[in-house]
Formats: sequence, C-alpha cells, structure tokens
Amino acid sequence: MSRTPFSEALQRLLRDNLTSFEQLEIVLLLRRDPAIEWTPTMLCEQLSIPQELIEGALVGLEAGGLVCRTASGTSFRYSPSSSTMAAAIDELEQAHLHHRAALLSTMSVNAIARIRSGPMRAFADAFIMNKKKEDG
Repeated sequence: MSRTPFSEALQRLLRDNLTSFEQLEIVLLLRRDPAIEWTPTMLCEQLSIPQELIEGALVGLEAGGLVCRTASGTSFRYSPSSSTMAAAIDELEQAHLHHRAALLSTMSVNAIARIRSGPMRAFADAFIMNKKKEDG
C-alpha cells in the first residue's frame, strides 16, 4: 500500500521536478492561465516570494520541462513537456487543494532524501574520478 494518496506520476514529479515550495507555488500559478507570460518581478509581486528565489525556481522549472521561456527571453509561461507531466500537474493542483499536508510532507521527505544522498553521491564520485586518473 502506498504511503501517499498520490499517483506514481505525481510522486515522480514531486521527487524529480519540484524540489522547492517556491517551484510548487509558481507552477500552480502559471498553470491557472497558460497564456499569461510572467516575468520574475510579476511572480515576486503575486506570490510575495523574494526575486532571487523566484529566479532560481524558474531555472529549475524550465530545466524540468514544466515552464518555458517566452520569445522575449525575460518571461515564462506554463508549458509541461509531456501529457504525462501535464496530468501529474493537474493531480498536483487537486492535491494542493485537498491533501495539502500530505503534499508538503512528501516534498519535505524528498528534500531530506536529497540532502542525505548528496554526501553519498560525492563519496561514490570520488572513486569514479580516481579511477579515471589512474586509467588516463
């Protein structure tokens, strides 16, 4: 039995693409009207989040295929890279409305897992880098 009320697609989205609460708030806002092109300043004013956090969150959302930069290069709009991702974001909105505590708990657990796995990855990478030095 699953520990969360969320589908595998939503769990994957939360684990791999939404790594901060700022990203969560931004993607839900942009999803409401995909035609609107949002600048970081507009998002900062609308969400009351500092601009540097908005800008960092947008970089991650763009890299994750959730938003795209518009032709101007200075604004963003909602643009999921696949129908599976769009469906997961639809589910995300419902989770945000009806299962907010479980959603925030899942995001917190994922953040802790990322923090814990960081040193392990660095340790493992040290052996990979040493092996390359010995081979090369």
